[in-house]
Amino acid sequence: MVSLDFRYCRLASSYIDITRSSRHRGQRTVPRSTQDILDHGDELARKLEDYRPSAEDEVTGAEQLLRRAALARAYSERRIAEAVDQARRDGLTWRRIGAELGVSAQAAQQRYGSLLAAGRR
Repeated sequence: MVSLDFRYCRLASSYIDITRSSRHRGQRTVPRSTQDILDHGDELARKLEDYRPSAEDEVTGAEQLLRRAALARAYSERRIAEAVDQARRDGLTWRRIGAELGVSAQAAQQRYGSLLAAGRR
């Protein structure tokens, strides 16, 4: 088993939070020119150089496992939605899809029907 150092995991999540919040303020998060990329790299380097870890930045093994599980669930949900989409395109009924997912036809349609409709717009 590989031993991982989780001390700096929160720095990465903080950066992600910063980019998400800046997107909501109308700032762009993806550099558009070579100079933007270089400036962005310099900014990140400054943040990393100036960063001083604190006890709050430490992530326990349990927190890391929970994060991994949540990411795995999100990935699985996306794959299921894609499979349901393909199944519907291939003519499978909601009853068959529900049976494969272990839920009723109505539950499958309620969960994935609106996602499929939104994706086709």
